[in-house]
Amino acid sequence: MEDVPVNSELQCPQIASQTELEFFHTGMTKKIMIKANNLLNVSNYICVINGINSVPATRIDDKNIICDDYTYVSDGISQKKNTTIEVVWNNTNYIDFNWKVTLYNCSVDQPDCSTCLSPLTTPPEYNCTWCNPGMCVLESRCSAGQPPSCPPPIVIEILPKVVPTSAGEQYVDVITLIGQDLGQRVEDLDIDVGGKPCKNRRKTYQVAKEISCKAPSFPNAGFHSVTVRINGNPTIVGTLEYQTPTFSAAQPSTGIMAGGTVIKITGNNLNFNSVSVSIHTADCVIIRNSNKEIECKTGSIESSGCWTIIVTFGNIEFSVFEYCYRTNPNIVDYFPKESIKSGGRVVTVDGINFQYVQNAKMIVEIEDQSFESNCTDKKQKSMICNSPAVDFSSARRKRQVNNIGGREATVRFILDSMDIDGNTNFTFFSDPVYYTFEGSTRYAIFVDEQGFYQLTDENKFLYLFGSNLTLASDERDISVFIGGIKLEVIRLTETHVEVALPEERLKSTLVTANHNNLYIAFGEIIYLTNNINNIVLIVVRTMLLLGFLIFIAVMTLQYFFRRRKIKSVKEKEVKEAETTL
Repeated sequence: MEDVPVNSELQCPQIASQTELEFFHTGMTKKIMIKANNLLNVSNYICVINGINSVPATRIDDKNIICDDYTYVSDGISQKKNTTIEVVWNNTNYIDFNWKVTLYNCSVDQPDCSTCLSPLTTPPEYNCTWCNPGMCVLESRCSAGQPPSCPPPIVIEILPKVVPTSAGEQYVDVITLIGQDLGQRVEDLDIDVGGKPCKNRRKTYQVAKEISCKAPSFPNAGFHSVTVRINGNPTIVGTLEYQTPTFSAAQPSTGIMAGGTVIKITGNNLNFNSVSVSIHTADCVIIRNSNKEIECKTGSIESSGCWTIIVTFGNIEFSVFEYCYRTNPNIVDYFPKESIKSGGRVVTVDGINFQYVQNAKMIVEIEDQSFESNCTDKKQKSMICNSPAVDFSSARRKRQVNNIGGREATVRFILDSMDIDGNTNFTFFSDPVYYTFEGSTRYAIFVDEQGFYQLTDENKFLYLFGSNLTLASDERDISVFIGGIKLEVIRLTETHVEVALPEERLKSTLVTANHNNLYIAFGEIIYLTNNINNIVLIVVRTMLLLGFLIFIAVMTLQYFFRRRKIKSVKEKEVKEAETTL
């Protein structure tokens, strides 16, 4: 069939706008009447449902068309879902706009009788009903019969399970009952605990599955039954436990005004679901709580002073111990301002009021990298930090590293909730290089072929060799051990460490060192065991030293005689020249 000509846009066929959607239950087979305008007088109309299936359609007049019988089925997931119908003529000409109908499914999201029958969850016009043996269906499809009323409520959980005791307050905490068939409307429900009313909180009611109420107070610890009445019919749904909390201590009792101090409150029966802590105008944010402990982090406050810690369980307040806010610390300077990159160098920070700081950290930043370490020994006017270990490998601007590995870093100090700029830069250097006993020519006169550092009873010192040992370091940065025995470091130079040996022989033999955080295992020592070995060692070392001195003397004499010879030749040449003249 050829297309039918349309003289103007106003004559174009189009679906009329809908004031309300037709609705019906999924699975129903029915004809749909569609309102339209300017329907052309042709006979090959079809209706396309959701862009997939189609059925023939019959034009009634230029304003009405009927889609033939079709079984409309929803996805089985949604309780309510719109279905789109398009009208097409001549197989390819879609009429402007479309028509919508709503499919609903009584069985979706209706887990119990109360939800199925409640006008708040299921519109009455849907004609859904609770059908034996227990499902929500379209009333006309309920062949097994309908129960006379919904079954008694079932409570799966009561939260919290424990509330505090109180002799004076009207209620102690808000409890929530979670379950099924908890009424079709909040007006249907009444709850009591231990025979006392538990006042409903209407705004939190969720049809059939959740309701909250204010638990009444009881002065003594124990269990009380929870009863739900629906339209006057009582059902005991569980028990609620009442406990009396006790408090034994709160530590620490002081902290800085900026906050960030973690307070540990100890006692018994402290594990309530609803807990908060405050000090004067500041909240103490709960970190965790258990039966015997509550941990919270103090907030900031504008002035120093001492106030009582208030612990609140539900609606009940307990005044426990005194806590004092102290004046914030201040940093004046720190030193030294350099370290090896393995970190661990002791940095002394000068200032005031460090004794009130609970947790302190030193933060260094190199470009976009951040490294941190803890600070300890916090006193009134100083604290000790260890320089953090840093990593140069991922730095983008390699040119900032000098030929000995120095790199500038910015410094910050975190004092509980305070973040303080260090004001001056901190320099990190590459780690020093230490040589082990085995395979190093530096120990030629001390180490035998097996790599043992040889000692005699006459030796007073041990020498450890390396390079760049004094970069950002002094004797205090190095600890040397033989076994578990710490030795005294006498002197540190750029190339070696001089260590005092104890007068008696050591049973352990492994030599190790800590250069700040850098650990080095040098190797084993060995004591020569008899006089012959001692003499041999002394002779060998003496001969090596004597040989070295003779070599220096020969080279000096050779240099002296060579200078004299050159001078004599020059004098002779001068005399010959004068004679010639």
